[in-house]
Amino acid sequence: MRKLLIISAAVMVLAFAGPGAASADTFDLNAIYCNCLPSGTVAGTVTLTQFQTNIVDVLVQLSAPNLTFHDQGLNSFSFNGPAGLTESNFSIVNNGGGSWTFGTGGNADGAGNFMYFFMCAAAPNGCTGNPTVLEFRVTSTGVTPVDLETLGGRGGSKTDFAANVANRNVSGCTGIVGGGNGTGQSAPSGGLDGAHENCGSTPVPEPTSMVLLGTGLLAVGARLRPRRKK
Repeated sequence: MRKLLIISAAVMVLAFAGPGAASADTFDLNAIYCNCLPSGTVAGTVTLTQFQTNIVDVLVQLSAPNLTFHDQGLNSFSFNGPAGLTESNFSIVNNGGGSWTFGTGGNADGAGNFMYFFMCAAAPNGCTGNPTVLEFRVTSTGVTPVDLETLGGRGGSKTDFAANVANRNVSGCTGIVGGGNGTGQSAPSGGLDGAHENCGSTPVPEPTSMVLLGTGLLAVGARLRPRRKK
């Protein structure tokens, strides 16, 4: 009877315990490769989770104010991983309201060249739908988060991940932000300090700012205009 009670208790413990929580590694997108974003900016995070055996979940979240993914000229989100992967190895589970296509290779400005990327559909100063989230899964035999965390340098990349972002409130304010330290020593919550490169875009004030500027200049001009003697 005692053995039966012990076995029953063990079964109940296992039943209520449920599956163990999957471990996740999170990296800040804090390597700034554009003079448009202030030094010290953390644009967002990349979180890698072992979703199941042979499946890694990748969640990219932009958190800095007014940022959205950008597309023109550079890949929207670039990353490295095991060699030989194709589109069939990737599936998007959260498009953030945008539309995405997969590709291999490509440039991410100062962050260098990467093995794989996703590109969002073009829109003025951003992407269609202004996505701030992208979540996808990588399915490959034996793949783990480490396979995506420690491959910085493959293809010439300086970081493990790179996002092409735009400030929705400032026309022309776009650039690349990276995450991971770009070496085999990557660690959770790692990241480069803000190394700056001019990405070739100059912030353009929005129309409201231009109107205010014009009004101010007219006022100054009126004050400086010589007055006629009566």
